[in-house]
Amino acid sequence: MPGKVLLVTETIAGHGHLRAAEAIQQALQLVAPEVETKLVTTMPLVSSALEKTVRKLYMNTLKVAPKMWGWAYESERVTSVLFKEALARTVALKLEELVEAEKPDVVVCTHAFSLGAFAFMKRKKATFTLGAAITDFDLNGFWVHGGVDFYLVSNEQLKQKIIRRFDVEAYKIYVTGIPIDLKFAPLFRQRDRAAVRKRLGIDEQQPFLLITGGGSGYGPLEQVVQLLDALEDEFVLGVITGQNTELYLKLLDEKPRLRHPLRLYGYVDNMEDFMLAADLLISKPGGLSASEALASGLPLIIMQPIPGQEERNSRFLVQQRVALKAETMEEVADLVRHLLHRPGLLQMMREAAARAGKPYASLQAAGIILDYLALPVLETPMPSN
Repeated sequence: MPGKVLLVTETIAGHGHLRAAEAIQQALQLVAPEVETKLVTTMPLVSSALEKTVRKLYMNTLKVAPKMWGWAYESERVTSVLFKEALARTVALKLEELVEAEKPDVVVCTHAFSLGAFAFMKRKKATFTLGAAITDFDLNGFWVHGGVDFYLVSNEQLKQKIIRRFDVEAYKIYVTGIPIDLKFAPLFRQRDRAAVRKRLGIDEQQPFLLITGGGSGYGPLEQVVQLLDALEDEFVLGVITGQNTELYLKLLDEKPRLRHPLRLYGYVDNMEDFMLAADLLISKPGGLSASEALASGLPLIIMQPIPGQEERNSRFLVQQRVALKAETMEEVADLVRHLLHRPGLLQMMREAAARAGKPYASLQAAGIILDYLALPVLETPMPSN
């Protein structure tokens, strides 16, 4: 059965899409090492200048006018119909050389940017099987194209939405969960929570509140620390600043003046330990980080979600009763106090998170991909919008 799987992603809006592709690659290498895998980011192949421009525009829009980004995202019902076919044709011209060189049997996209281009190639002459691994708890119209053979989605509600809105056949949509690193799966990680807390130097008797801003340390983490430190409750604060060295140094300077113990970390590669040790995660609701939290049975307090995709993620997580959303920064502290004073509610949220978590999503994705490696490629009709 040996074949070749091309995993396609982008890094223009954080590293979640990349981490999902890496998780699928990891699972494939584990269960089918004879299958060749290659991971590529395609926007630099299309235009390195475009990639730099899009990344800069995205970050600046989030900083200066986040509501504008939200408006653009929520307009996707119109923009996807108007622009996705033209975008697909343009990008396909740039990626035909990649397909010719790699000759993949299966292509799996964890970002929507080039998915349409591969779908366009499929509808014309390409013979690979094409899959889309959606990395949020909802989706926009740029994810759905004629020529896509299968979709990997996070939840049953999303599957039903794709069926209703786009008229995609149910058999093409698999509810796997968002692919995450197998380090978060019980069979592959340290399961002794007390031992992990001891190794991290966290008092077993006090709640551990974990504050993160993704790999870039994005968000008002310093303000959150100040608001939580004003609470009279006893707890340990943990802040992961990622690659944000400026924030790390600021918090390091503040640390001696805080009344609560602060564990400060820069970039870490053992997030599974921190999520296992924590009692509560205070974070933005990115699809990957939220999925890692659910796999760890870790409840969330959501702060400042990015308008658009993270707002939709927030609605799903709150609906699943695994998260509370703070409408203001001051409310972050109010919600923390609320949960600390109601341990029964916090435990219910922990149990709900564990039920909602899909720690083996990447293995399920790998199994589906391997099934398609053994199948002939079928003609795929264009879904309606």
